[in-house]
Amino acid sequence: MKKPIASVIIPVYNGEKYIMETIDSVKQQTYPHVEIIVVDDGSTDRTRELAEPAVSLYIHQKNKGVAAARNTGIQVATGDYLAFIDADDKWDETKLEKQIDFMEANPQVSYSFTNHTLFLDENMEIFPEWIRPDYKENELTGYIPSSLVVRREDFEKIGAFNEALKTGEDSDWFLRARDFGFKMAVIPENLLLKRIHGNNLSGNTATTKMNLMKAVKFSIMRRNRNRISVVIPVYNGEKYLGEAVESVLNQHFPPFEIIIVDDGSTDGTEAACKSFSDKIIYLKQENQGAAAARNLGVNKATGTYLAFLDADDIWSANRLRDGITSITKEGAPPIFFGMTEEFYSPETDEAFRSRYKCAEKPVKGIHPGTMLIKREDFLKVGPFTTEYTTGEFIDWFKRAEMAGLSHYVSPAVRIHYANHGIIHKENNADYLKIIKKMLKQKRESGHE
Repeated sequence: MKKPIASVIIPVYNGEKYIMETIDSVKQQTYPHVEIIVVDDGSTDRTRELAEPAVSLYIHQKNKGVAAARNTGIQVATGDYLAFIDADDKWDETKLEKQIDFMEANPQVSYSFTNHTLFLDENMEIFPEWIRPDYKENELTGYIPSSLVVRREDFEKIGAFNEALKTGEDSDWFLRARDFGFKMAVIPENLLLKRIHGNNLSGNTATTKMNLMKAVKFSIMRRNRNRISVVIPVYNGEKYLGEAVESVLNQHFPPFEIIIVDDGSTDGTEAACKSFSDKIIYLKQENQGAAAARNLGVNKATGTYLAFLDADDIWSANRLRDGITSITKEGAPPIFFGMTEEFYSPETDEAFRSRYKCAEKPVKGIHPGTMLIKREDFLKVGPFTTEYTTGEFIDWFKRAEMAGLSHYVSPAVRIHYANHGIIHKENNADYLKIIKKMLKQKRESGHE
């Protein structure tokens, strides 16, 4: 099987003294599928003369800071994995091989670190005062860019380094990755040597502390504004409800609240709901249909965003994580959808399966179970129409389009979908009613 490529990005500014040691430590890696990208952030010394002939790609730009230099390297990188090393650090020759092999064996891990130790530059006799005493002799977990390896597709979801921060940009990125629920791992081996010398950016402790406080503040604000309320309507759903709820509880990005609206069930649904105790909010109403149940959940929701799941469907673990990272990007459409994978319930027999075929591949899921939307945008469109037994979402979605709300479908986000259109086929006449209604509204509004 073809091994993935690792793009190693080295930001440098006036690094002639150490840059070749750093590059050599990358070139000596036992992992062979590597491209080395040096981004020169406006150096005025011999950095270019030394480094350019030794690497895959050398880019010179005006001095913008280390975050901008790393981002420039990412933009031109072609690898499946991104790795970073500062221009004065050194890697153990097995670093990339051990991290990438681990991550290939553990696909749920989005990024990893290794341990590291500090070493003094040859011109220094003692560690500077800003180095904590326990850091001087001990092996440390390297929550720093020189230790980081990240899947490129996940880095793009998390977003670039914050170029407004001249130091602490790495802490800001790590906090974003954590807040969005991307899984991290540490390889417990000392695979990085971090050089301490007179010009380390980390030595500017006042600025570093200030920027770290900014990163923490951004993190708190982000978590407060990215709260997702999940609404699950259910009617006589005791058989499947537990699996649906567990798929929500097991999300990489945990929901702010789970609201289950029992639409007048007469089976053991209420007991099934209450078995989740304080993990959910349980509401019950007289039987009025899924649309009314969703509307009640929306009215009681307190999160910034809304997501919906039917009681017999299942979410993939990354559904909320990839939804929130997509919808919060600058310029993103206000409605986010994913893909659906249809599956047969275990009790269906061969006769049923021969009549009703599941799609062989995931399909675009313009469906409430894949939707993520700000609650305020949902309310602008209005509640689900309760006059239909099926098809109420088609009616809502058409109203959203007419209200000017655009949407995006991500191929990465999936739900496993039990086809209610089959189960309630006797009510499929609702779809014709909805189409006629939409055509009438278009004519009246001049959209024809």
